[in-house]
Amino acid sequence: VDYLAQATSRGVSVTVLTRDVTGGNDNAEHVQRIHETVTDTGNVRNLNLCEYDSDHGNLHAKALIADRERAYVGSANFTNYSLRSSIEIGLIVQGPVVDDLADFFATVQASSDTKRLDRTVFQS
Repeated sequence: VDYLAQATSRGVSVTVLTRDVTGGNDNAEHVQRIHETVTDTGNVRNLNLCEYDSDHGNLHAKALIADRERAYVGSANFTNYSLRSSIEIGLIVQGPVVDDLADFFATVQASSDTKRLDRTVFQS
């Protein structure tokens, strides 16, 4: 999360596409932590939080795409527990497959099942 905040401070546009935020589910606290950290130490104008909610399927993908040049794809949730205490696997890929991944996530983000999270969702 700190690295995401630092990236936004450098002018990098960061988009987080996730699920289970507005329904009061467990993921909400993780996404709120991202928002709070970027608000406190980064540039929140460069943070775009989106929630996918569909009857067609559950967003369970874990990926990080950087500059459409490299991507991480793996099984780990981006939580301290998963990254430190679970046995996970991930790959860093580059080349044409990164464009395919970026296009896939752009399609999901643009779907009617995805909504941009208003920052008021995280205000108490």
